[in-house]
Amino acid sequence: MKFEKWIYISVPLIVSLSAAGRHIYNLADQAEMLAPFVPINKSIWEYLKTLVFPVLMFWTAAYFARYKLKISRTGALTGAALSGVVSPLMTVMVYYFYICAFGMHSRLVDFLIAAMSVMTGQFTAHHMCMAMYPSKRQGKYAFAVIVILVAAFIIFTYYPPKLPIFMDPETGSYGIRRIMD
Repeated sequence: MKFEKWIYISVPLIVSLSAAGRHIYNLADQAEMLAPFVPINKSIWEYLKTLVFPVLMFWTAAYFARYKLKISRTGALTGAALSGVVSPLMTVMVYYFYICAFGMHSRLVDFLIAAMSVMTGQFTAHHMCMAMYPSKRQGKYAFAVIVILVAAFIIFTYYPPKLPIFMDPETGSYGIRRIMD
């Protein structure tokens, strides 16, 4: 299968995993071991986990299938880093724009924003994978970005800053510690 087909298939797959990820924590009886990887409250930051981790899962699969897909190790790492940053960043920018500009909230619009963000992240990453000349240094930087991204989601699950993006709009709580108390 060509890598381009993988990218096209990945968008609905990641969006579907994202939608399912929103319910896993409660279905698993709020198992704390899942907390770093799935939303524990309704803050925007927590919902970004539902994009980042499926994106990283896709790129991990691409990394292990890289010989068949004819992409380099650096290309797979760079794709993971790019899509892992672009998708959530795009989500936050568009989400806040539509909330502030229109003063409304819609699950359908949230879904469309997630789909558009994943598509943008995946296509950007694909383009960079195909257009770049891989270097070991670039692969190391991409890997560092992935590690920082994963570490940020784990750390901010337990110790979130008191910023609006981390606050559950329904309860006013931040992170899992408040939920567990």
